[in-house]
Amino acid sequence: MTARGRLRWIALAALPPAAAILTVVLAPSPHGHWSEHLSTAGLKATQLVVLFCVALLVGLRRLPVALLVGLGIVAVGIVAQVHGDVQVAQSL
Repeated sequence: MTARGRLRWIALAALPPAAAILTVVLAPSPHGHWSEHLSTAGLKATQLVVLFCVALLVGLRRLPVALLVGLGIVAVGIVAQVHGDVQVAQSL
């Protein structure tokens, strides 16, 4: 693996902690149930980014169509969860 490839995987591994830090910055003093929804939305958004980055690193053209369809369905589900968590956090 080249140095650039290693750097990409390291950056990918750094995404979840970065999302956690960003969530703490957005809600520095958690006050109950809404902050849990906000942090969950941040972590699920990170899952979506990781899914997309892994697909790009592996190479979309090399993946079978059935797997791409499955990844697309998973991505749509994660987007729906993030949207729902953000709406719940805003309503609380």
